[in-house]
Amino acid sequence: MDASGGSSYWGSFTAKNMRDEYGNLPFEMSNNHKGVSDFTRINPEYFKSLDKRWNFYLSKDLFHCLRQLEEM
Repeated sequence: MDASGGSSYWGSFTAKNMRDEYGNLPFEMSNNHKGVSDFTRINPEYFKSLDKRWNFYLSKDLFHCLRQLEEM
């Protein structure tokens, strides 16, 4: 799915679906172009949920585990 909720795949002219667990998109939709994100207007709710996920991973020290896997 693309940013507008339609079908998409890598290599197309649409964006990858980047909805969070609450359905928020990282950018607000454009007022001028239907179905296209306005990359100058972020959606704060999306980044709040992203912060929660990062804090979870950091609290579990999962990045340390990832570093060990990279060294293998």
